[in-house]
Amino acid sequence: MAEKALKLNNVNLKGQMLRVFISKPPATEDATALQRTLFVSNLPFDDQKTNEDSLRTHFDKFGAEIEEIRLIRDAKSGHLKGFAYI
Repeated sequence: MAEKALKLNNVNLKGQMLRVFISKPPATEDATALQRTLFVSNLPFDDQKTNEDSLRTHFDKFGAEIEEIRLIRDAKSGHLKGFAYI
């Protein structure tokens, strides 16, 4: 599943180049769950361009079965930080 999403590495998403990697699980966490997690960086910081629906729509095109999308936000301001875990 995650391998399919790697095809999106360096693909243009609304004017931003996506960076997609398979994350490496720390030894102390559930390795099975983390092996299915992608780190996506270089996302627009704009809430209008980057949201769960837009990411889900984009990754669905490639047959990825998405269980969860976590857009990372600044704790104080609530602004997007430009990356997500899918």
